[in-house]
Amino acid sequence: MFTTRGSVLLCALCILQCLFGANSDSSSCIASKIEQPNILFILLDDLGWGDLSYTTGQFPTPNMDKLMTNSLTLNRHYVHLMCSPSRTQFLTGRYAMNLGFGVFLPWDSQELGGIPIGQPTIANWLSEFGDYTTYGVGKWHLGYANEQLTPLSKGFHHFYGFYQGALDYYGKTYNDIEAGDIGAYDFWNDGQEEYEVIADTETITMKLYEQRILKYLEVEKNKAAKALAAGSTASPWYLFAALQSMHVPFPDEIPEYDATCSGMLSGSSGSKEYLVSRKRYCSMVLLTDEVVGNIMDYLKQNGLYDNTLVVFTTDNGGETARGASNYPFRGTKGELWEGNTRVLTGLTGGVIDAKGLSGQSRDQLFSNLDWTPTLLEFTGYLYCIGKNDYSWDGVSQYGMITNGKNYDDATDRRGSLVLNIGDSDTKSASILVEIDNVLYKYIKSDPDSATDRWIYSGYLADVWSAFDDDAKSLKVVEYKEGIDALQYSQVYGNGFLFDLTNDESELYNLLNPRSPRYDETLSREVVKQCQILLDSFMREDDLFSNPIDFLHARLPLGDPGLIGDGMWVRPFLDDAKYTELLDKMFVFEEKHGRYHSDAQLSLYYNSWSVPQPFNVKTKESKQVGAVVVAEGSLAGEAMKEFEEEVVFNVFGDKTNHNQILTILIVVGSVCIALLICMIVICHCNKERKQRKKYENYLHHKENGAGYRTF
Repeated sequence: MFTTRGSVLLCALCILQCLFGANSDSSSCIASKIEQPNILFILLDDLGWGDLSYTTGQFPTPNMDKLMTNSLTLNRHYVHLMCSPSRTQFLTGRYAMNLGFGVFLPWDSQELGGIPIGQPTIANWLSEFGDYTTYGVGKWHLGYANEQLTPLSKGFHHFYGFYQGALDYYGKTYNDIEAGDIGAYDFWNDGQEEYEVIADTETITMKLYEQRILKYLEVEKNKAAKALAAGSTASPWYLFAALQSMHVPFPDEIPEYDATCSGMLSGSSGSKEYLVSRKRYCSMVLLTDEVVGNIMDYLKQNGLYDNTLVVFTTDNGGETARGASNYPFRGTKGELWEGNTRVLTGLTGGVIDAKGLSGQSRDQLFSNLDWTPTLLEFTGYLYCIGKNDYSWDGVSQYGMITNGKNYDDATDRRGSLVLNIGDSDTKSASILVEIDNVLYKYIKSDPDSATDRWIYSGYLADVWSAFDDDAKSLKVVEYKEGIDALQYSQVYGNGFLFDLTNDESELYNLLNPRSPRYDETLSREVVKQCQILLDSFMREDDLFSNPIDFLHARLPLGDPGLIGDGMWVRPFLDDAKYTELLDKMFVFEEKHGRYHSDAQLSLYYNSWSVPQPFNVKTKESKQVGAVVVAEGSLAGEAMKEFEEEVVFNVFGDKTNHNQILTILIVVGSVCIALLICMIVICHCNKERKQRKKYENYLHHKENGAGYRTF
């Protein structure tokens, strides 16, 4: 709601409009009234919490350290799954489980899955609803079977990179999760095969991404200079830098860093195989730091930094078996432990500096679902969108990030966060909840759930990142019976309950009566509250479905050898065939009693249509002065800031408000008096006319004219 002062002043603004006939632009909304920021969103792949020297990393990362040190950091930023499902949530704000793939599984080649055609990304919103130029560079991994699942159909004007999950850094060939390197290429430039790139086996992909990002930034620099010279403002841009590192397959060596990393690891403990992995990992960390540093330097040196919001994060935690460090957390990539789900995140750039937020930190819960509405609020578009058109499950965290004066942490902060639900009966579920200033994680596991197979399969080791006795060498500690420090960490019954505030390494399952931290009353109450929240979530969520296995089926039609020249992993389904396979999939689901709501089916079958921005004629809009905003959307922090800016632009400084209001009251009183006079005059005229008509009637009657109605 508006503040009292703001409401009075904006009402006064409406009076002035009525009195003086001010015209309003029917398409006006906050986005047209603010300087919209450029957005650089850097998403690394499999970066561990302990990989940077900014935290506890063994290898120096001065550029990323500087970025994080100058950032506003989100210390409780959570992803929900890994790989494709996590990336989906980053780009759409929609739960993967609401799209039928809430599991710890990435997309592979020849599979049908991807972001459904009816589900927009943040790039769709910014480029089609808004006026942003949108770029994507690096890794997609969000569907490719049909062209409608690829970047250019998902809101990106330009995309340079690869579609699949893993790519040889030098050879540019696809590395299949099961078959390994299949020899088929996967590198694209705006939807076309990039033959020149695959011919260059000397340049590592990370440098190609850097070069392309700098090229796009140069385009935007020139566009801004041209607009400035013409006395106008250039349209803003969004650049999704989805860098390939720290994902396998790592090169055996990166010549520029190999000797340096060998020296850093001399004297480190661990097996020969593990030290080789650490050396490769070290080289990739140093290369990534160089690339990130060059991108940030370009922004600052070319006048692009001041009006840019930079987000730096990762799709999930590090893979410890490949050399990553998630210290001090438990777990590796692909699990519900903190080592996978809690990720490094910072916001920087001139937009953050100008608000005085650099170097600050936030401990409130933040989900990767929240980025879509949060970025839409930063850009001003959120208030042009009706709630019926919302395409996301997250919430805007603009107020929390900016610590706006209208943000009340006690009432506005996230009190809970459903991480994932594996089945409609919530036998498999995970949730975070704050109770009495303590953050708990509750996990319900089910051996029959696709989401929880990792707990019972033995495929993933239960590990902790730790330091060896030399306090320098990284080691991985694996759970084994008999290790006292880890004995209370395992599943009890069918679940886990951890106090993350006091046990961030998840060593004490509070459901286990033998645990020294066990409190039966407390555990029962926390579990009860978690189940209430899960039940409430399920009642309100009409999109949820159990995982759809067919989305992950390998389709023979997708065999690269059968498509074109047989050299590329290409999209392989035309629109008709794609729809035909969707029909078969959902018929099969229905036959086996698996329910899918009309809302979810619509996302798969119907392409997204860009909604109309709110305007004065829109039923769901509310006009406040010359500003048109969404009904029910007036509570946002950015809108409240803008509300005061509008008022100040019209009425001047706060010291003038009392004088202005006094004048308005006087003017209003005069208007009311004039209105009363007009009403009296109109009434008198009406009476005279009626009297005259009656006299005419009597005259006609006396003359025998008979009855006449008037």
